[in-house]
Amino acid sequence: MEPEGEVKDENLKTHPCFVVYDQLPTKQRAKDQLFTTVVDALK
Repeated sequence: MEPEGEVKDENLKTHPCFVVYDQLPTKQRAKDQLFTTVVDALK
């Protein structure tokens, strides 16, 4: 599946990360995991 938008476009509501989670770049998935870990620690 190709990204819905190669670049972020506020008007078209597209962004390169609008893909199935498994297709996100490893760096983006790591950032998401870090965010989840921090939020869980603050509960």
